[in-house]
Amino acid sequence: VYTRRLRQAYPGYLNGYEVPFGVLDRWADSLPQMISYGRQGLFAHDNTHHALFMAYSAVECLKDGRFDEARWQAFREVFRTHVVED
Repeated sequence: VYTRRLRQAYPGYLNGYEVPFGVLDRWADSLPQMISYGRQGLFAHDNTHHALFMAYSAVECLKDGRFDEARWQAFREVFRTHVVED
């Protein structure tokens, strides 16, 4: 067993990270039949229950073999309200 202690486990946010994230997010959004979500996908500093909510939300958007993009975008707005709860 090997153990390594890290000073920081969450992603580090640098000033202005929103610009390169926006470029990547738009690129991912342009890919057919793909969604990006979760801590890494949305660069979201949130709790596990928020990540699970994102997954459940994605499932809610999938009906009859089709993905409801408008509903997903509405959920993305909800995801913006997630904050870490210690």
